[in-house]
Amino acid sequence: MFTLALRGVRHNVGRYIATIVAIVTGVAFFTSAGFLSDRVIDALEGDVDRQYSSVDAAIVADPAGDFVGDVRIPGAVADSIAAL
Repeated sequence: MFTLALRGVRHNVGRYIATIVAIVTGVAFFTSAGFLSDRVIDALEGDVDRQYSSVDAAIVADPAGDFVGDVRIPGAVADSIAAL
């Protein structure tokens, strides 16, 4: 069986080399894409963590709302948020 396999490889060397090159190229592309996406995600999360490291609570306005300018909350609401 091994002799038959070696005979097949000897007769189709170009096909096997092309197959090996395709596999190595695919694995390299997959590995580099995963590595690059991890680095980009880490960089973006690091910027957000560094920017908001001193924030204890954040209030986000409703994007569907129609407010203009400075958004203010009543003092009682601010006190209840601070109590949380």
